[in-house]
Order: sequence, then structure tokens, then C-alpha cells
Amino acid sequence: MFRLAARGYTNGKIADLLFISPRTAERHRFNIGQKLGLRNTADLVRYAVKLGVINPDHLRFP
Repeated sequence: MFRLAARGYTNGKIADLLFISPRTAERHRFNIGQKLGLRNTADLVRYAVKLGVINPDHLRFP
């Protein structure tokens, strides 16, 4: 979930890929942000790059 969100996937797309509802994906994204002190998707992306979870050269944005 964290990796998909950091790569720029929408809640709907994450839900499809993980076989969960979009609302559940939204809640997971919110909980991740709360626990890590992240305010938005940009913060999530920066944090994931900093940890080496994602490579900034392979980011996918609509």
C-alpha cells in the first residue's frame, strides 16, 4: 500500500490492485500519513524516496 501510494497511484487504482474498497485504501493512506507525520502525498513520496522504498526516476504521475 505504502509503495503504491508513493508511486502516485490513486485510491481507486490501489483498491483494484489490492482487492479492497477505495474507502479502505483511503483509510490506509490516511493512517500511514498519521503515523508517519505526513501531511499529503508529496510528503509521502519524499519520505519513500528518502527511505529508498522507491526510486525517483521511476515515479508514475498522471
